[in-house]
Amino acid sequence: MRAADLSTRPEPALRQAWLLRLVLLLVVAGTLVVAAYTYDVGRGAVTMAPELTDYRVPLYVAAGAGVLLVLGGVKVAADLASVVQQSRGDSPEASVLLRRLRVLVWLLAGCLAAGVVTMQVVLSGLDLDMPGVWLLWLVVEAGLVALGGALRKRQRRIDDVLVSAR
Repeated sequence: MRAADLSTRPEPALRQAWLLRLVLLLVVAGTLVVAAYTYDVGRGAVTMAPELTDYRVPLYVAAGAGVLLVLGGVKVAADLASVVQQSRGDSPEASVLLRRLRVLVWLLAGCLAAGVVTMQVVLSGLDLDMPGVWLLWLVVEAGLVALGGALRKRQRRIDDVLVSAR
């Protein structure tokens, strides 16, 4: 038997698509955990500070909107994984999908920023403070900004390939 017959290494595009799908599965699982945690935080906050009762529903609505944005991003990324798996990673379709994903990332970052600022204004008005929220927000925002920048860089690279191919 020849050594070439024993080789089972997948193509790089297939390996990347598989890895992307694994990451997407982890993102969905993480999103569901965060949504459940948000519900628990809302219940705990009302127990500790009954004056926050009126803010539970807006918190849940904001968390639901964030979950929808993340799941929309997962759908677009799954479509992108299919395009990459078909070895069309430098196609116009890939560029469009990257643009959509980038818009969803920026929308999520904007919604998160608006939510944290609103929450801080409400909590300050009630003489409550949560400094840990600011630190978590900065870390998540930095990650979203880095992801948006990486998506933009990759999209530009694809667009340059498409322009030079004409």
